[in-house]
Formats: sequence, C-alpha cells, structure tokens
Amino acid sequence: MKILSALLFLPIILFSQNNKVYFQRENDSMISYKDEKNNYIIKPFISLGYLDSIMPKKKEIFDDFFYIHPKGKSNYAVDRKGNFLFYPFYFDNSPDYINENYLRIKDEKGKVGFANKEGKIMIKPKYDFAEPFRMGFSSYCNGCYFDRKKDEEHPPLSGGKWGFIDKLGNEISPSNFPQNHKDFKTENGKYIPYQFSYNDYEKSLLKKLEKFKSLISEQNIFGDVNFNFEIISRPSKENPFYFIKIFRKDLPHYFSSDNDDAEGFSFYIDKNENILLNHLVMEDGGKSWHYSLIDIKNWKLN
Repeated sequence: MKILSALLFLPIILFSQNNKVYFQRENDSMISYKDEKNNYIIKPFISLGYLDSIMPKKKEIFDDFFYIHPKGKSNYAVDRKGNFLFYPFYFDNSPDYINENYLRIKDEKGKVGFANKEGKIMIKPKYDFAEPFRMGFSSYCNGCYFDRKKDEEHPPLSGGKWGFIDKLGNEISPSNFPQNHKDFKTENGKYIPYQFSYNDYEKSLLKKLEKFKSLISEQNIFGDVNFNFEIISRPSKENPFYFIKIFRKDLPHYFSSDNDDAEGFSFYIDKNENILLNHLVMEDGGKSWHYSLIDIKNWKLN
C-alpha cells in the first residue's frame, strides 16, 4: 500500500517521459528551456507569453509538449527535445483544450487537424474548421469561414460543406435510423453511430466505477442529471491506465464539455483495478500547479 500511495501522487504525465525539462528565466524578458544537464533545449528568447512572465525563475516542465511564444513570430508547440510539432488552434484566447485525448491544431496554412495528448499528430490538418471530439467523433467543414461582418468579436461560421470523422480520421456516414440508444442525432435528423465498444473485462471495470455514481454526482453537484462512463483510451507502453470520462445526459444526447484534466470528470483505472482521478495541486502560493492522481475513495473537492 505504501508503494501504491506514493505512486498515486506522481503527476500522470511522468509515465511517458524519460528526460527532464526545465523552464529557466534568464532575465526579466528572456527565457529558455534546459535539460537536466543544463544544456539548452530552447535557447534564450524574448517571450510574450503571460504565464511565462509569472513563472518561477526555474521550474520543471512535466508536459509532453509545450508552447513557445516568441516575440515577432507565431506561437508554436515543441516536444521535450525542442522539436517543432504544430501551431496552436486558439479557443477562448488559449490553445485548444485536450478533450477525449485529442486537441485541435493548425498548420502553416491555417488548416485544422488533431494531435493527441503526447503531441503526436493523429489527423493531419486539412479542414477549414473542426469541432472538438465528443462521444468519439468530430464534425468538420471545408469552404466555411468566420463572418466577421456579422459579428467582429464572436463571428458565426458561414457557408461550406460539413461532415463527420472518427478518431482515425475516417469519414462517418450518418444513418437514417438509430442502431443504438446512444447514437447521436444530428440537427438534420440523421444518426451518428455510437463509437465505443468493450470486451467483458472492460465492461466489468465500468460497472465498478458505476458504484461511485452517488459520490461523483454529489461532488460535482449534478443533482438529477443522468450520466454514464466511456473508456477513451486503454493502457499502452507510454501510459499504464484505462482513461475514462463522464458523459452527461442532455436530451437527446450524451455529451462531455469538460477538458480531460477537469477534476471529478475523468478517471483512471490501473492494472490492480484501483480507480483514480485527477486532483489539482497548487504550488508557490498559487503561482503554479499540476495534477496528481488520488484514489477515488479519498476524494474531496473541499
């Protein structure tokens, strides 16, 4: 139990990392990134990132990828070795949130695609716009544009042809009739097939999590809102957990509007079938933070 307890408080992303990265403040306006041997991963540059301006002088970076905000250039993402990955897709004035293990990205032409939480491009940018993944699928459009003549601050999408893709980038053809009660009904009355399937062992894991529904509902103040669980990803060499998300019932659909690290909305199950969840840990008087895993039995928001 002592070993397990110690393990639970490690940041989740440590399991996929084998090299340390440190944020380094060179002076008031310049920052850099270094490895554990003090070699530069990203040489000193003037950063326009707000968070960079309030970071401690030196701090370890746990993320699989991070964003660079250089003066006079477009912001971009790099891996832990400093290699360029992609340009960010901005949502609410910030790079897109990770949802169902995917986030939206852009290429140099402004086309939209998807990368996973490790920063690997899973669906190459080729769309003019795409929605976040929900229930295992995304909607996209080509030929559409944001009509700023109608609203400069919150322009609506106009024109174009819409379609649907799964997490492999395959086109989804909506059907006229539902085959599963969890099929998604589109605005034009068509149905997107339910995207998840499980073996008997995975079904047993979901049933085990179901036993904590009352606790989850109470902590999240769901009230009478119905919700269920779906497995988003399975154990791999990089990550030893089943990753599971809450999908709340909003008639006639199930949906998850919460990003993947939202406390109390995402869960992890390890090889010993311990159920864990993200817990926000504040540091440096609230100036920095990270998520750690705790056992669901020890979970209290307040």
